[in-house]
Amino acid sequence: RRAEALAQYELVQRPAETRCDPVRAARALRKTGGLHWEAGERERAGACFSAGLGRLGEDGDPIERAHLFQEMGRLAFRAGDSPAALALAERALAELPAADAPGSGREATVVRAEACNTLGVALARLGRPPEAGAQIQNSVAQAEAHQLLQAGCRGYTNLGVLYATLDPQRSIETCLRGLETARKVGDLGFQSRLYANLAVAYCALTNRCEEEGIEAARAAASLDRRLGLLDHLAVPLIVMGQIYQCRGAL
Repeated sequence: RRAEALAQYELVQRPAETRCDPVRAARALRKTGGLHWEAGERERAGACFSAGLGRLGEDGDPIERAHLFQEMGRLAFRAGDSPAALALAERALAELPAADAPGSGREATVVRAEACNTLGVALARLGRPPEAGAQIQNSVAQAEAHQLLQAGCRGYTNLGVLYATLDPQRSIETCLRGLETARKVGDLGFQSRLYANLAVAYCALTNRCEEEGIEAARAAASLDRRLGLLDHLAVPLIVMGQIYQCRGAL
């Protein structure tokens, strides 16, 4: 219900602006940007994140600044700019207090887990898989230790991709664990991505491709259509096409 969510964030942002509450205004802009990003509106998402940083200024709340740098890094990764994603994730981590320092509470841990994840996927795309795996595993460990289910979902999703060609069985186990977490928090977007990753992993194990692989790909495609996630819909459709090709159903 994206339109309703956007309306609610606008109701938060307007009084935050008039009352000179930059942290709340920046937070609302960050969450609004996230909704635009999910809808594939990347320019609007980036504008929201930049506006949030503008509201905070150079000396603004470091944790909210870290959140915004992390979101900008994730956006850069999705746009195919892995060096920028790496630099922005590192900038997010640099904004945070040390893990054992005063003021390093739950929100700081959330950003740390998310930024490590973004570092990992950027490193993977830059051809540095061992470092990538270490960063994403670190992200998942932090998420599990602090019950950060949303961050955990993202970590399981990316680990599933990383393991898919190296260790398909481990990829399947990771995706199933991620699906269980995504269902707990009701995150349909992560469920779609995890089903798609699961389909790829099943296809790497040829004895499970036709039955379990096709069902996982269909589940992902159905969720993408329902949620309007057109950027991701291509992934399960390609997997289904490859399975049908293998079966000779051209």
